[in-house]
Amino acid sequence: MVSQVSYLGFALAALASKGRDIWNKTLSRIDVEGGSEDDKTVLYSSYYRTFERPICMSEDGRYFSAFDGKIHEDNGVPFYTDDWIWDTYRAAHPLYTIITPERVDGFVTSLLEHGEDQGFLPIWGLWGKETYTMIANHGVSVIA
Repeated sequence: MVSQVSYLGFALAALASKGRDIWNKTLSRIDVEGGSEDDKTVLYSSYYRTFERPICMSEDGRYFSAFDGKIHEDNGVPFYTDDWIWDTYRAAHPLYTIITPERVDGFVTSLLEHGEDQGFLPIWGLWGKETYTMIANHGVSVIA
């Protein structure tokens, strides 16, 4: 029986239900009218992928920094990494300001903290550490 299965003390059915509730709340931030079902599938699939990045590293008000290998306080602002900013600065970040403005301060604060840690804004961070694999610095446009 699914409702009796548990992982780390969580009933999987309850956890799945909570996840669906969170996702449905997120989906409700946009209202789609018209178009075919195929068009809506493409749109919602793309919408889903905009929430794949950046990743919130904060847990219970703290986060692990790959730059110095230490645990840091997030001071009430979630710490984000793995933004793949080279790909997200043109469309995803402007969309975030419209559909999830409450997350934008955390994104910008995290970029600035990354910059303080490594001496420059992140270019292409992965797991909280710079990979140096892209050109330019698109964090500037996200902050602006």
